[in-house]
Amino acid sequence: MDFSLYVDPDKGLALQWQSRLEINREQTDLHTTILSPFVRSLAYEYFDADLKTWKVEEEPVREPAGTAWRKPARLHLRFERGTLKQEVVLDLPIRRPGASRP
Repeated sequence: MDFSLYVDPDKGLALQWQSRLEINREQTDLHTTILSPFVRSLAYEYFDADLKTWKVEEEPVREPAGTAWRKPARLHLRFERGTLKQEVVLDLPIRRPGASRP
């Protein structure tokens, strides 16, 4: 399955996906599922093994030697509803160098 997360300004946090087993996959549109209408932004946290530091980026980062995206260690989901605001940090289960917590 191929999928991506993104924030739509009008709809909130969305999951866009498509199964690799779909018939006529290249002719079929991606499926979109709204996960939360209250997410206003998404940030990406990366570990820099050279500097031994964590950095939060507002945009995803590409690998230095290619067109692939770097896998963030964590996602920062920023929820908002009226005057209420909350940020939730999601650890992603990937192999990565460095400590699992800063």
